[in-house]
Amino acid sequence: MSLYRNESGRLNILPVKPDDEPTVENEAAAAEAEIAAPQTDWQLSLAAFSINRMALDLEDHSVDPAAEIGYRSLDFSMRDINNQPSAEFPTSLTLTARTEGAVSLDGTVRVLPSPVANLEVTVDQLALANAHPYLRPWRMSVSIPARLILRGVSQFRTRNHCC
Repeated sequence: MSLYRNESGRLNILPVKPDDEPTVENEAAAAEAEIAAPQTDWQLSLAAFSINRMALDLEDHSVDPAAEIGYRSLDFSMRDINNQPSAEFPTSLTLTARTEGAVSLDGTVRVLPSPVANLEVTVDQLALANAHPYLRPWRMSVSIPARLILRGVSQFRTRNHCC
């Protein structure tokens, strides 16, 4: 997946080879199946969802100089997914940079009754050269290391303003 952010901050997904277009027959069959299905409260249960070895590139022209950030591998997994209140899903995300280093998140995510994420964050030997366009406006007088190493725990929680 390739992303492009222009000068005004608008983010676009750059086109990749087009997949086969859906056929009219498939759409008609799906519509018939939806009509035939009984109307009940829905339940969701999914053993695992994952994205493996997805390359990700971002070209950001909203900063000067333009930033080019790339990850050679994005690996994401979430297990034991369901729509029961207070269900927590084991979740992990690892981004391996094209140049050097990685960022990873590992922990649990809950969606209902309100979103909560408890994640351990690890930044390991991440090269900061590509972050220069974002750090430059601060004109920091402290020296920034060439590579960042960080380990910590983060909790994201919303108030009960959901659904």
